[in-house]
Amino acid sequence: MFLDIDGFKDVNDRFGHAIGDELLRQVAARLVACLRESDTVARLGGDEFTAILEGGKRVEDAGHVASKILKTIVMPYTVGEREIVITASIGISVYPLDGDTYEDVVKGADTAMYQSKAAGRNTFQYYTRSLRDRTSERLALMEDLLGVIDSGTELRIEYQPKVDLARGAVIGLEALVRWDHPERGLLMPADFLALAEESELIIPMSKWLFDEACLDMRRWLGAGMRPMRVAVNVSGRLFRHGNLVESIAIALAAADLDPRHLEIEVTERTITHESEHTERVLERIADMGVRVSIDDFGVGYSSLRQLQRLSVHALKIDQSFVRDAHSREESRAIVESIVSIARSFDLGVIAVGVETPLRS
Repeated sequence: MFLDIDGFKDVNDRFGHAIGDELLRQVAARLVACLRESDTVARLGGDEFTAILEGGKRVEDAGHVASKILKTIVMPYTVGEREIVITASIGISVYPLDGDTYEDVVKGADTAMYQSKAAGRNTFQYYTRSLRDRTSERLALMEDLLGVIDSGTELRIEYQPKVDLARGAVIGLEALVRWDHPERGLLMPADFLALAEESELIIPMSKWLFDEACLDMRRWLGAGMRPMRVAVNVSGRLFRHGNLVESIAIALAAADLDPRHLEIEVTERTITHESEHTERVLERIADMGVRVSIDDFGVGYSSLRQLQRLSVHALKIDQSFVRDAHSREESRAIVESIVSIARSFDLGVIAVGVETPLRS
């Protein structure tokens, strides 16, 4: 079993290595408490741990242990005067099912752990032969993506309209990145954004997206299009490490675009995990005149108190709620609650995935 702490580098960068070291000690203590005396647990280096579970009678037993570990890891940690919440990703391989040598079993667990990260983190995955094949394909795609970022070719933007339903008018656009792969065809974000996040290629990709979206909007306005905003999604990694404010300022200046025509969208998970940093960055962006929206609202864990402190202008309701709002009472109630919250804070509301007319 391989375990890697999600986003541990961010803890070190934000709080310092002394805090990070103490956090690792507390994680290790929790791991030991989750396992039997006959099991072995060790820290391999950095934020990566391994555990050897002996004598299991069923493959499913390892999954039960992994679930127990994940539930334990996510409980808040008190380090000094700080409370820190982290998650972990776990990969599992089984001897001799997944290999009859030490190297094969370790490699399988490591591969499965990275699959857990790709699946959204805070989860576990078993190693399988099909996973091995997908991993080989994934590495090849990573190499292709690196070349695309360096050359600036093959990436393109599609623009999704934002519509005022009351007036039936387009009032803005959202820039969505696509990869026109020469062999695999048109790839959607789900096919490559997770790879870009893991490799930090998401930072130059995001900066490219800002540059191109601002240039397009400036060109359209110059051609006589009525004034509106273009929205660009901001990755959590760019928000934390990519000099976001400076990147926005450079893109606006290069396109000679008024900040009022740009909007950024930050996910609720990002603002939850980076509360203090978030307040400072969003305030600087809002002071520039750029509009800020919280994306995927309703699927994260932000508090109303936190929302009150942030310099944001709109909440974007996740499409999982919008899609079922006409057929499920629970989804309808969530949508109504988010709209009510937005009105209380004098914020705009954007509903993603409005496709079905509601007939009375």
